[in-house]
Amino acid sequence: MAYEGRIRAFHTYMAYAQKANSESYPNIANLFVALASSERSHARNFRSLLVELGVDLGETQIPQIKE
Repeated sequence: MAYEGRIRAFHTYMAYAQKANSESYPNIANLFVALASSERSHARNFRSLLVELGVDLGETQIPQIKE
């Protein structure tokens, strides 16, 4: 589902940002945070639409990110 894909992308980008920060690449980390913010916005929009349509979203699984 598109909603879950956006949630997955958000968490993936945030993990990349954390890794970039830990390796002293703050500008790259900022890029990943910006991408994550965009994905979060997309997820919220999808969620609002799905709720409006009466779709049961259930529990969304947060992905495990490998390092």
